[in-house]
Amino acid sequence: GQQSPPFYFQMNATFDKNDPLLPVYPYMRVRVSAPIEIQNLLPYDFKYRIYDKNLKKDWTNFLRKGGVSPVHVVELSHVLLLSIDMQDTAFRQCEFAIVNGNVQEDFRRESTLTVQDDQGQELKLGLHYFTVPDSGGAFKVSVFSPYLVLNKTGLDLNIQSKGVFHGGRSAAGRAIKTDATNGVRSAIPYMYSYPTDDRKNRSVLRVVGSSWSKPQSFEAIGSSFEVTLPGSNGRTEYHAGVTVEEGTGKYKVTKIVTVSPRFILDNRLDEELAAREPGSSNVISLKPRELVPLHFLRQAAEKQLCFCFPGVNNQWSSLFNIADLGITYVKLAKANQRQRLLKVEVLMEGATIFLRISMEAVHWPYSMKNESDAEFIFFQAV
Repeated sequence: GQQSPPFYFQMNATFDKNDPLLPVYPYMRVRVSAPIEIQNLLPYDFKYRIYDKNLKKDWTNFLRKGGVSPVHVVELSHVLLLSIDMQDTAFRQCEFAIVNGNVQEDFRRESTLTVQDDQGQELKLGLHYFTVPDSGGAFKVSVFSPYLVLNKTGLDLNIQSKGVFHGGRSAAGRAIKTDATNGVRSAIPYMYSYPTDDRKNRSVLRVVGSSWSKPQSFEAIGSSFEVTLPGSNGRTEYHAGVTVEEGTGKYKVTKIVTVSPRFILDNRLDEELAAREPGSSNVISLKPRELVPLHFLRQAAEKQLCFCFPGVNNQWSSLFNIADLGITYVKLAKANQRQRLLKVEVLMEGATIFLRISMEAVHWPYSMKNESDAEFIFFQAV
């Protein structure tokens, strides 16, 4: 006496003209599909709930991230609503969204799904629909985040939309922390959205020890740019690199925003090296084969560094610009030893500038030998 769940299928007739049994046994191809499929394109597992407004009944199921779940217990002639409960996140409460409407009753399909965290702050997830061809109306609905922000700065990062920022409210889950499991800090995908769909939407950024940045746009896919965050003390500033990319494969509906340090020192020497800015007492220690990001730099028109080998009587090298792409040579010596030549390769990868420091072992870029009987002075003209 129990009603069977509906199935939606396509029948295609194919036949061979030379088949003598054709009039008696026609050959049919049948393709069967579920009326609705739910796809999870979020970085977290969730439980979803389907509510049938006509029957006043609901069904729940669990769906892992990246997975697809068929729903066979619903009628496509009914008004259907969807809500989710994400696992291992601060988001708990979720409003229902209409995923299968009825125009006659003024119930139209919705394109967003609003979830709230413990503090009542909202995140608007997107709903993308795909109708299965020749299936009688069966479709797949994908739940995705409009933006995923990856924090690779190594510092706790805050982000807010410009409208919410000026309105005095915080964006949902605004603090983007990094995972420090087993002593290794890694970027955790952070779901982000704007209150409205407008290409003029802008966001502001802040790290620990800085003020808010100027409004930034995350709309241009493939863009890489620098963002300057003024230091809270008014004398320093944090330089971040931001890249905006499109998700790959089934995640192409999501924009991936990566925030990383603008400058990273890559010590490829077999010995320790020290670096500092001109006039600064903050010395950065570079261990052999170590990558060290430059977090806060002095407010100056040109960003410069100098090097020194560890030791009391060792002298600091000349200054060089860290934003000039190409190869720079730096002369450096330990006390009572001959000068050595460091090669600094300034390369850009994405929105990050790497300074790869190695020892020049082949030859110096210029060699001058005085074979005259007089001394002379030479210098580079400005």
